[in-house]
Amino acid sequence: MLRPYKKKANIAAGIWLASVGLLGYVGSRGQGNIWDNGDILSISSMVICMTAYWYAFWAYARAKGRSGAWGIILPIFSIIGLLTLAALRDLHPDDDASNGEENRDQ
Repeated sequence: MLRPYKKKANIAAGIWLASVGLLGYVGSRGQGNIWDNGDILSISSMVICMTAYWYAFWAYARAKGRSGAWGIILPIFSIIGLLTLAALRDLHPDDDASNGEENRDQ
């Protein structure tokens, strides 16, 4: 995997998880539909959640050496898309291995 994209994917996944927690909090306040009340916290957390979700898929696809289109299309299928992306062969298998060998020589 390409390390820069893998790091970006991990950061985006962390932001996504945090925004899901924020959405859970906002939804538990009992105000009904979060879009109807016009609360800026509700709308901004939903936008952050969706953006981080799509970006994490895109960066993970790029980390595996795939086109970014894989990361744009597969999130539509949710967990099936994630499993498909995880099962795809890594086109950059030597990146992590070569970095590990270089560190052992030093």
